[in-house]
Amino acid sequence: LIYEAARSGADAVKFQNWITEDFISDQKQLFEYKSLNRSVTEPLYDLFKRNELQRQWLPELYNLCHQEKIDFMSTPMSYEGVDDLISLGVDVIKNGSDCLSHIPLIKYIAEKAKVIILSTGMSDQKDIDYAVEAVLSSNPNCIPVLLHCTSIYPTPVDEANLKRMMALSQKYNVKVGYSDHTVG
Repeated sequence: LIYEAARSGADAVKFQNWITEDFISDQKQLFEYKSLNRSVTEPLYDLFKRNELQRQWLPELYNLCHQEKIDFMSTPMSYEGVDDLISLGVDVIKNGSDCLSHIPLIKYIAEKAKVIILSTGMSDQKDIDYAVEAVLSSNPNCIPVLLHCTSIYPTPVDEANLKRMMALSQKYNVKVGYSDHTVG
């Protein structure tokens, strides 16, 4: 996928690096989803564990991106995950929508990264206010970038609310982007 992204002209690829045990404590909690037009029920823990990006893969992925002249980014879910990225030389870190209210993690990222991308799905205005303030108060040199996001998978086009990007830009005077979950 890195090769294809680079070949297509993408500027960056973004991964997610997490340790399942950091955010799922109930290993028996069931999750139901559709796969190949059939319903599947399994423990949420198993789903996330199976899809973990192994820590030892990070340097190889980072180096491959460098080789292909495409930026490497990732969304960590823990302090350890942030440290793994910083040790590679990553200076842009994305915070996931589900962690926008995790102010200690946002501050930790802001202290270490040059740019933090904050996805605003699953949040209200106060969450965004607190997150932006956390970045600016932790490290005035860290640049916050907001991503407008609608956390519905897939997002119906009539609920994408693209005008929200202008409102975010005007309110916070920062760069704003779009995290798209619409079909197509």
